[in-house]
This record gives sequence, C-alpha cells and structure tokens, in this order.
Amino acid sequence: MIKEMVEQEIADLIHAPRCAVKFFEDNADAMTIATMPKIRPRTKYINGKYWHFREQLDQGKISIHAMSTKDQIANLLTKPLA
Repeated sequence: MIKEMVEQEIADLIHAPRCAVKFFEDNADAMTIATMPKIRPRTKYINGKYWHFREQLDQGKISIHAMSTKDQIANLLTKPLA
C-alpha cells in the first residue's frame, strides 16, 4: 500500500506541471480574432504564431479576459508622455 502511494507521488512529480495563463486585453478586435473560428478576408494572412495562440486558447491552456484601457498598466510604457 505504501509502495503504491510513493510510486504515485513520484509519477506525479515526473509529469510537467500544468500552467494556465490569463491574457488581459483591451482591444475588442484582437479578442474577436482570437476567439472566432472563421477566417475573414482581412485576417486571411495572419502569421502562424497567432494560429498557435488560437490553438492554445481552444485547448484551454490560456484564457482571454477583457480589461479597460485605463487599467492596463503596461500602456504607460508604450505611450509617449506629455
């Protein structure tokens, strides 16, 4: 009994940990492109990394959450200051 428990714990440690990632996006169009399965004429030539992103989203490894532009702290680093 103890041997089986130890073997199970070791097996659990060997497997890679599962990590879920949350993306907070303030661009509604980016969220639509990521979640819509259809290809539109303007999104026809999207780079392969975006398809990988969509695949990870479909598998549940990542999730996208809407966020206001005012709450995006990273925007301070990308916008010119007055």
